[in-house]
Amino acid sequence: MDWNMPEALGSGLQFGKLSAVSWALGRMDVFGVGAGGKLLHWYYDSGAVNLADQQETLDSQSPQSGVVSAVSWASGRLDVFGIGTDGKLLHSWYDAEAGATDFVSQHESLDFDGKLDPNSLSAVSWGAGRLDVFGINLSNGTLLHWYYDAGAGATDFVSQHESLGGLAPSAPSAISAASWASGRLDVFGVDAGGELLHWYYDAGAGATDFVSQHESLGGALNGLYAVSAVSWGAGRLDVFGIGDNPGRSLLHWWYDNGAGNFSTQQPETLGIAGELGGYNDLSLVSRGANRQDRTNRLDLFADSFGAREPIAYWLYDSGTGNLYAQPEFLPFGQFSGVSGICAVSFAPGRLDVFGIGTDGTLLHWWNS
Repeated sequence: MDWNMPEALGSGLQFGKLSAVSWALGRMDVFGVGAGGKLLHWYYDSGAVNLADQQETLDSQSPQSGVVSAVSWASGRLDVFGIGTDGKLLHSWYDAEAGATDFVSQHESLDFDGKLDPNSLSAVSWGAGRLDVFGINLSNGTLLHWYYDAGAGATDFVSQHESLGGLAPSAPSAISAASWASGRLDVFGVDAGGELLHWYYDAGAGATDFVSQHESLGGALNGLYAVSAVSWGAGRLDVFGIGDNPGRSLLHWWYDNGAGNFSTQQPETLGIAGELGGYNDLSLVSRGANRQDRTNRLDLFADSFGAREPIAYWLYDSGTGNLYAQPEFLPFGQFSGVSGICAVSFAPGRLDVFGIGTDGTLLHWWNS
């Protein structure tokens, strides 16, 4: 399966973090921040349209920094979070079931006493009507958590936030949240010493809060670079980060169906060619069986340091819990190398990857 040469989709993007999400087979939505801090939106729906023709500017109450995180809890529902230039959390949403016709009229600022680190934002949903959003308090490095649970009678995000304290991640630092089942959340960040930090919540195990559920997983990560976590099924988690060493190696932690816990593991170093670099530059997606017909397939995308070419790693489970990595370079497309890559799969065997070009254009690679 060959990668297509990248197409350029519009221009005017700020360097920062893109976010792509799919709410159903054949549907994907991509978000970034444009000139003046406006939220930009591209979408593709069942082949009826192409991304190049479907771009809109979504006005909001205040200008945004260059980081966004999008999530869907059901078909026809999208929630997009950003960080304002004033450090506040911004929220835009679209709900087809509720009769929404646009994003523009559906936005709010979620105030709190402080400012968010402009590099830190991760949103996740564990089921219909539930949203959790995480960011880092710029003033003290603590992890902040907003949540919304329609099933519990929630009416807004504004009154639902907490500081998770615990082990303070370094600043700047990206974070990554994942859910493997309803009621389960796992959140990862990097502390000032380069160790991987893990917060977790498991309603099924009787958890009542996040604050008492955190641990250090060791490792030697560079806190300037992203971490990325994903679950391919109940009880399975894979987490990746970039090592704090001259080779910028790719480090991997995993948890598999209670066979062990993160705290007893040492991360493995995956064999790769060349150095990894850039900011917010790891994107991880699960799309199904790989080329060796194994059922557990992950794809990870990163930026090659110096060459500024996106690298795709297709990763497969060896049957022992750990992964094997096979790197391949995507066709070059004047990739900026200072902004994040994001990937999404809207169908089995289909991958779409987005990055920002040196001229601020949205670049799009795909294969199937």
